Amino acid sequence: MSSTYASGGVYIADNSFVLNSDNFTFDFWARFTNYSTGACLIDYRIVDTTNSALLIQQESTALTFYRNYVSGTPFLNLTGFFNVTDTWMRITIVRNLDTLLVYRNGVNMSTTAITGFTFSTSNRLTFAARFANHATGDYGVNGAVDDFKFAKSPVFLANFDPNYDIA
Repeated sequence: MSSTYASGGVYIADNSFVLNSDNFTFDFWARFTNYSTGACLIDYRIVDTTNSALLIQQESTALTFYRNYVSGTPFLNLTGFFNVTDTWMRITIVRNLDTLLVYRNGVNMSTTAITGFTFSTSNRLTFAARFANHATGDYGVNGAVDDFKFAKSPVFLANFDPNYDIA
């Protein structure tokens, strides 16, 4: 997938996006028209209580990461991550061994230890909306996303030029 308008999200039924404990990079451009609490960017759950499934969502202006949504407690909450609307930004999320790195426009916003994390991935990826068997468009992103890329390697380990393309 190279681009989509986020008016309900995209369910990607493809085993290429399996995470487990592997390294990975999610990289995409986003332009949000507003920030709504609970809008899902990446959701691997199949029900609200899926254990160990990766969930990345907006909580107002925060970017929030969950591994076990049952507890309702995020393992990472980047308050103020989203600070503008109607402006394109590049969001890059990298797992390198036991570290999760999060970049906005090529600048590292967080480096977080995730020692021992294995993400359940018998589920499929839902991008820019809530998990696929939920109501269509529920908790979808308000705005547009473009140039979504996924790599099974840690592409960026330091700040980078946001115009650099990972191809």
